[in-house]
Amino acid sequence: KLTDFPSQSNYLVAERGLVTKWRDRLSALGGKLKVGISWRSGLMTARRLTALSQLADWAPLLSVPGVSFVNLQYGDCAAELAAAEAANGVSIHRWDDLDLKDDLEDVAALCCGLDLVLHMGTSIGDLAGGLGRPCWALLRVPEYIMLGTDHLPYCPGARVFAKPYDRDWPEVLQEVAEA
Repeated sequence: KLTDFPSQSNYLVAERGLVTKWRDRLSALGGKLKVGISWRSGLMTARRLTALSQLADWAPLLSVPGVSFVNLQYGDCAAELAAAEAANGVSIHRWDDLDLKDDLEDVAALCCGLDLVLHMGTSIGDLAGGLGRPCWALLRVPEYIMLGTDHLPYCPGARVFAKPYDRDWPEVLQEVAEA
């Protein structure tokens, strides 16, 4: 039943020492808002391709002033990051010693240092939401993970930005940038 889901999001806990390590690294980025971004899944099926965005679609968000963007996208995305940085005149911070796919303890700790996590309904959003971190989920609707609701029942603190089938991601991402 939907009522069996937790009423709070912080049912996961990151290791304190790692949280301190990542907060120190993030503080070196300056006083801007620290926003983690993940724009696709590692599981790229035909159905998922229609539900996920391209980083190039995120231009409205990447132009928001006062934000330091942090890459949370696992997998080979170096070319996408470089193209987005060049096109938008922005840095998307990342660390060579962090394995975003297989080092979940460090990824969890990094999420704890972020002010916001933006995701496409992927595992990074599940992790950040479970840690009780502010999350905005960008979802094509209807989406099965919403279980027939207008939110994510297993992540009650997440704000959902819905993309109906008749809209494009750049439109929705403009709304997210304005929010």
